Amino acid sequence: MHILPYMLPVLLTASAASIARSTTEHVDDIMVYLDGPTADGSAGIGVELESPFFKFAHPGCSMDDTNAAKKAVVDKRQGKNWLLTADTGVDPGKLNAEFIFDGQKIKVGTGELAKAGKAAADDLVKWYPWQKPQTEVQIANNKCNPWKITSPTSKDKPETVPWDPQVTAPMPLEALYSIMQMHKNNKAHVLNGIMLRTDYFILVTKPYFTPVKEIKPAALSDDVLAFCSLVLSYAKSLDGKPLKPDESPKLRTPFMPRNDFVTLYNQVESKLKGIPLLPLFEKLACYKVSAGKLALDKKFCTGTAKAPVPNKEFAGLTFKNTASKSPDATLTVKAWIEGIAAKKDLLTAFDKTIDGSIGGLGSKTEKMYQGTRNVPLFEFRDLKDITTSGIEKFMIQVDTAVQDLHKKYKVAPK
Repeated sequence: MHILPYMLPVLLTASAASIARSTTEHVDDIMVYLDGPTADGSAGIGVELESPFFKFAHPGCSMDDTNAAKKAVVDKRQGKNWLLTADTGVDPGKLNAEFIFDGQKIKVGTGELAKAGKAAADDLVKWYPWQKPQTEVQIANNKCNPWKITSPTSKDKPETVPWDPQVTAPMPLEALYSIMQMHKNNKAHVLNGIMLRTDYFILVTKPYFTPVKEIKPAALSDDVLAFCSLVLSYAKSLDGKPLKPDESPKLRTPFMPRNDFVTLYNQVESKLKGIPLLPLFEKLACYKVSAGKLALDKKFCTGTAKAPVPNKEFAGLTFKNTASKSPDATLTVKAWIEGIAAKKDLLTAFDKTIDGSIGGLGSKTEKMYQGTRNVPLFEFRDLKDITTSGIEKFMIQVDTAVQDLHKKYKVAPK
């Protein structure tokens, strides 16, 4: 995300906020997203544009009724493959605007994403609802209607309203790894997010496998490295900083799998040659980057960088959602990783105590663009912000980027 300085406090609040919990427990009441998969399993693409600047308020609205507005259509603003909806934060009676572009219907390479983007932007410019101060809007089926637009103000043109994009698309793991490499090296790419809060992403490279005797580092392919990067990043993000109440681990890296980790593991299991997963990741956790070089992470291992000896600290790291009373709201890294090997993703169950984003699509994958290979879906988060006038261009860039990656990585690595 990149934003003008005067917008920074607003953006940090919106980005870092976890979803506020209802006063009653709704563990199974998970939000239905429109990011995928497509009905026929062909390559789709979904986009969400969240605005930290386009806001609604209804003082006195309860947290329950505020949360009920999430994903609900604002003032009947919708068209083919797009909706203008409300998004929630941490405060009752306050909402932000969010465009949703339907990844269950929009297909990669059809031009439908750009068409929907243009239509949504044109509609907002024509509507210009805040031209009159304190304009009120109706949010579909919400008990607190009407809601007042508190931002922008009449001096702000619709064309200049900022939006923070998130993109969901099918992506082979080795293509994902290429974006991960760009992320690590601070290289620009339309699907490479730049985090303003702490970035816990870890790029696992071949030297991490030095103590893993069952496989030669030179034989490792990028899909395996991508899988290991995801697991290690989510696990070590817990080191020294527990999750806040209702904070999803998705907020700690810019790459979020919409399929469960078992589905990801199935893509690379044969290449890991039966290596037990927990001992493997305990060894990978022995390393950290210090002054640009790989060094021994003494919190998780003794010995030397060439011959590390894992302790039990890594396995004991814990995902914990103190806002939930569900038995799934506490999960050790040990239980999670052993569960993946046993074909059960407990992190997906954990995230359902929050909003069900991580792994929310289960095992439902999509085919690659112009191909038959089934690959996982990922949400690319914390992408560079855009304005309303740039929505159509952004959609073209995203669609083209997905096509290019699918063409480049058409054949799975051996």
